[in-house]
Amino acid sequence: MGALEENPWVYVLKSRKLGMTTIIAAVNFWSALFTPNFCVLVLAHTDSAAKAIFKIYMRFYNNLPAFLKFPKKLLNKHELEFEHGGYIVAGTSGSESARGATFHALHFSEFAQYEDIDAIIASALSTAGKNPRVALESTANGLNTAFNIWNGNNGYKKVFISWLDAEDARETKKPEWIPKELQALQVTYKLDKPQLYWAVDTYLTRCAANWNT
Repeated sequence: MGALEENPWVYVLKSRKLGMTTIIAAVNFWSALFTPNFCVLVLAHTDSAAKAIFKIYMRFYNNLPAFLKFPKKLLNKHELEFEHGGYIVAGTSGSESARGATFHALHFSEFAQYEDIDAIIASALSTAGKNPRVALESTANGLNTAFNIWNGNNGYKKVFISWLDAEDARETKKPEWIPKELQALQVTYKLDKPQLYWAVDTYLTRCAANWNT
């Protein structure tokens, strides 16, 4: 929220499962609910991801008190429109979701996973209204266009959220050995033992002991 208040163009580079998608969705849902004709576009890298994000919006709506459940004009698996014109649509990076509307808030979820990042972002941003709110949000995915945007001087407020901020990134079982790279990280980032053990387990299993991975 603080980053969006400082700059409406934000790039969040993050660890997995930190709730950033939900936070961004909450801000956008609030705007669409209380601002007539406020339109929100969410683009995800897969259809299942788009549907999952849209369910977050519906969970917000379904848990509102009755007096705030403003009448709906349209509702399907990807779209929610209120009678006052507030509109939310979630689609894939390769879909036609961005056509036919002017959007005031755009959320590019896991955009580093898009097949053609430049083309998709350019196409979606062409639908943006005056002074839009834009959130690029993703885990890292190598040295691609997302990497270049992160390192470029382009007007985005850059926000990095490490796995050190994840409450479940902890392991109690001591590993049989600790790779030297992780020994160095422990010193640099002052990892406690559960964080170190989690990092070792992740490195050896999910990364197959490949440091580049």
